[in-house]
Amino acid sequence: MSVRGVGPKYADAVSLMIERFIEFQALGGVIRNGNGVESKALPPGGICHHAGSPDDPDFNNVHVEVKWPAGSLS
Repeated sequence: MSVRGVGPKYADAVSLMIERFIEFQALGGVIRNGNGVESKALPPGGICHHAGSPDDPDFNNVHVEVKWPAGSLS
């Protein structure tokens, strides 16, 4: 999981979202490319994107990156 540009105001909510996504996947759930994020604690506009590759130096695998419009999580 990757979420960038998170400010202190949303740090706890993003951490909880990541924990929920991890549990969802551990139970067999699949995060689809283009799925939106719905959370009362986060601003609207978060979208899940499949990213990475085994050659990715930051992740060394594929991952899900959740992106919001610029500045939304600061």
